[in-house]
Amino acid sequence: MIAVITRLEVRSLLHLPRFFKYAIPSAVAAKQPNGNVFASTKPLNWRTHCTLTIWEDMQAMRSFISSEPHLSAMKISRRVASDTAYWHWETDHIPTWEEALKMLQEASSHARS
Repeated sequence: MIAVITRLEVRSLLHLPRFFKYAIPSAVAAKQPNGNVFASTKPLNWRTHCTLTIWEDMQAMRSFISSEPHLSAMKISRRVASDTAYWHWETDHIPTWEEALKMLQEASSHARS
């Protein structure tokens, strides 16, 4: 399976409505039986929002990220986000949020080094 953790920091309170307009349909679509094993969202605060998804394989993940409504959400993220990050890895279990956030933090730390 492929685990994917994402983080998006909304630029300002003014951008929240537009963020949710695109993020909610994308989150709903991720939960459809399209190779998805698990999908969850988690706000860390008003500004920082995360997703954790688990896919049967890389093909299922790529199919989702290249389709609507995810494509539109990605395009709008450039306008509404002050920062974004993601990480994916192979896994044999559904990680906890704590595990997934740690993976993202470690990946981000290595990218900045």
